Amino acid sequence: MTTFFAFLLVLGFLVFVHEFGHFIAAKLIGVRVHVFSIGFGTRLFGFKRGDTDYRISLIPLGGYMKMAGENPTEPVAGSPEEFASRSVLERLVIILAGPFMNLLWAVLFFMFIFMVGVDQPAFLKHEARIGWIEPGTVAEKVGLRPGDVILRINAEDVPNWEAALARLNATLNQPIDITIQRNGQTLSFALNLSMDSVKAAEQGLAIYPPLQPVVGDLRKGWPAEKAGLQKGDRIVGINGSPVTHWNQLTTVIHNSPGQQITLDIERNGQRMRITITPRKDEADGKGYIGMTPLQETIKVVTTVTRLSKEKPCVQRPHCLFDAELRLESDHRRAIGQGHWRAHCHCSVCRRGGTQWFHGIDPPDGAIELAARIAQPAADSGAGRRPRGAVGGGGHLASAH
Repeated sequence: MTTFFAFLLVLGFLVFVHEFGHFIAAKLIGVRVHVFSIGFGTRLFGFKRGDTDYRISLIPLGGYMKMAGENPTEPVAGSPEEFASRSVLERLVIILAGPFMNLLWAVLFFMFIFMVGVDQPAFLKHEARIGWIEPGTVAEKVGLRPGDVILRINAEDVPNWEAALARLNATLNQPIDITIQRNGQTLSFALNLSMDSVKAAEQGLAIYPPLQPVVGDLRKGWPAEKAGLQKGDRIVGINGSPVTHWNQLTTVIHNSPGQQITLDIERNGQRMRITITPRKDEADGKGYIGMTPLQETIKVVTTVTRLSKEKPCVQRPHCLFDAELRLESDHRRAIGQGHWRAHCHCSVCRRGGTQWFHGIDPPDGAIELAARIAQPAADSGAGRRPRGAVGGGGHLASAH
C-alpha cells in the first residue's frame, strides 16, 4: 500500500511539472488560461486571479490546464488570447514547454542530489576484503578465503568494494585473474566459471563483503517479527553453530522451509534463544522469515573540479590540457577517484587515464590535486603517480 501511494505521489508530481510548463509558456506568450488545476475531477477549493481559476481538485493524479481556443471543436473568435489564433511557432513552444519542464526538473533534481549527497552502503568505500564465499563455488575451489583483500582484478587496481564489484560485473563468464593479500603475502588466482557447475556459474563468483549478522528491518506478520526478534539484535548462533556472517543465516534459513530452527541472539548485552519456523515460498521452495540485515550507510557528495592550462608541446607551440577531478566525500574524507586527461592535436600528448586517490580533505586542495594529476600527462605524456595521491595506486591507459 505504501508503494502504491508513493507511485501516485510521484506520478502526480511529474504530471504537475509537465502542465506547469505548458502554463508558464501560455502566460508568457499571452494565451488566456481558464483553469490551472492540481488534480482532476471535482473542484475542492481554490481562487481566481485574473482570467485563471487556480484550483485543487479531488483526484490527486497530477493536474491539467485549460486554455482559451485549445479545443478544435469549439468556435474561435480570432482573439490573440486564444491558442488557435497564435502562430504555429508560438503553439509549438506551448506544446513543447511541458516535456521541456520535465527534462529541466530531472537535471535540477540530479544536481540537487549530487549537492546534498546520497546514502550508499558504507562497505562500498571499504577495502575489498572478502567476508563470505558461497560453498562449492569456483572461488572456494581455487583457494580464495574469507579475510582475503582483493588488490587487483585482471591487472586493474581495485581500492574498494565498489570498484571490485564493477570489475567483476564487467568480466562475467570470462576468465578472471585476481590478486589478493593474505597475511602480508600477495597471491594470484586464475578463475574460470567453466570450471564450476552450471548452477554455480549462474551465481558468478559468489564472493561477498563482510556483513554482520545484525537484524535490520522486520516484515510485519512474518515469522521473525512473530518470534520476537527486534531491530539491532545480533545473531551469534543458528542451530548451535556460531554465526559470523549474514549469509550463514540465509543459507540455513533458505534450506529449512517449514522446519523449526533455533537462533542464539545478543540483545543489550544479554543472550537469549529463539525458535522460529521459516515460511516456505511457493515460487522457489526456499524458506524465509521476513528480516533484512542492518547495514551502515554514508552520505556521499560528489564534487567535480575542472581546469584548463596551456603547456609546451613537443610538436606544437602550445598543448591545451584539461584536468577533471571527481571527488566523492562522506564529509570526513575523500573516498572516490580522480580522473585526469590531457588533449592536444599531436600524437604525443593525447593521453588520458584514471588515478585513484584517498585521504584528501575536500574541498580544500581539490584544484591543486587536479593539477598534479594532470601535470604528468601535459609535461611528458608519461603516467607518473602524482605526489598528492595517497593510497590505492592507479591504472593508466591511453585514450584515443
